[in-house]
Amino acid sequence: MTKKGSNIQIGCHAYKRERQVYLKQDYRTEHMLALGVSGSGKTYFLEQMIRQDIEAGKTVFVENMAGESLYLIQRGVVCISKMLAEGDEETLVVLGPSDVFGEMTIFDSGLRSATARIAEDASLFCLTRKNFEKFCTQEPHVGLKLALNIIRLFSSRIRASQETHRGLLLDALGRRR
Repeated sequence: MTKKGSNIQIGCHAYKRERQVYLKQDYRTEHMLALGVSGSGKTYFLEQMIRQDIEAGKTVFVENMAGESLYLIQRGVVCISKMLAEGDEETLVVLGPSDVFGEMTIFDSGLRSATARIAEDASLFCLTRKNFEKFCTQEPHVGLKLALNIIRLFSSRIRASQETHRGLLLDALGRRR
């Protein structure tokens, strides 16, 4: 890990590998939900991530495409959507800074369940499955904490989705909530 002023080098730019990427020291505390307080392995975790700057209108990934990374939004807005029918797409959620998406692919090699598009210019931190596994090998106690937090996030999203589906079913049956 190298420092540039009060910034910490966390990797190389995803598209321009020769360009180093630094994270402001203050940003480390914004993402405490991921791993906890100082000394808990956040620096090593951030070193495993790759920063990607993506313009509005670009697609991060498409539903049913193979996936290998989760993303943490540093800045910007990302829309997660699902194809309903030929040409019809519905936005499921709009995410902003400190939100995580694409987390299922860290645990399995399944296809993407939704599409992620950049709504406002964004800076994303990308964690590949390979780097997640490396992280868990090098820092197993912190890797477990990260995995549990991802599972909690995923569980809360499933619960919210179930409630939405229940409401839709009640509406379809003519029983208002």
